[in-house]
Amino acid sequence: MQGDLAGPLLSLDLGSRRMGVVLAPPALPLCIAPGDAMTAAVNPADIEPAVAGLAAFLAARQPSAVIVEHNLIPYMPEGKTPQAYAAIATAHEVCARLHERIVLLCRDRGIPLATLPRQAWAHRVVPGKGGGITDAQANAGLASHVESASFALLADQDQRDAVGALVGWILGPPKKKRRRRKKGDGAPKPEPTPEEVEERARKRELATPEGRLKRRAEKRCNCGPDGGPRPIGIKGRHPRTCPAAPPPAVRGSAEAAAAYVPMTR
Repeated sequence: MQGDLAGPLLSLDLGSRRMGVVLAPPALPLCIAPGDAMTAAVNPADIEPAVAGLAAFLAARQPSAVIVEHNLIPYMPEGKTPQAYAAIATAHEVCARLHERIVLLCRDRGIPLATLPRQAWAHRVVPGKGGGITDAQANAGLASHVESASFALLADQDQRDAVGALVGWILGPPKKKRRRRKKGDGAPKPEPTPEEVEERARKRELATPEGRLKRRAEKRCNCGPDGGPRPIGIKGRHPRTCPAAPPPAVRGSAEAAAAYVPMTR
């Protein structure tokens, strides 16, 4: 969708009491005109006034796409009190209802919409850093993608987060690094010798069921029916009375292992 848009983009940072609103062209470094960065109030008990104001803004400015910073799953940090978790859940519910109304507004007007979580755009503007990214780190990363005069117009963190979502959407997801295979010295591989070719053919033959049965016969296996080799379908170790049974591991005594003679019936 990035390459098909030529008009300005509208970016929104949803909140339960405030909403950051930024309008800017889809080009980096981002240039924001005076008056195109604002913070709208949101009433948690009634979001309709905020939705109506946004609808009027869409009709007046007609952006080519809308970018929304919103986490579909609320972030619950560890160590909080039950009251704090309840407040986070309530705030996320307000943002979810607001996000749903924005989706409907854009769908009815035929405006493309993209939703970007904070951690997604933050890791795009601060590449190479693992774990969480603080507001200070995200703002420092944004400064290199926004004109200095435009960055100075941003009055609060809500507007900076809206800019961050817009910049992160323009940058796009990072390209996956392809693992390079280790290269040799450039010399061609030598042709296998006749002995190596014969050994490979023998191993391929022994890998087949007929080959495994032949190998058991070569080892003089006699634990099968009628004193012959054990059938391929029967699994398990050979008994010690079978000549095909491997010698026991004798720690530190190769001579004793070589002199091992299997028991006879």
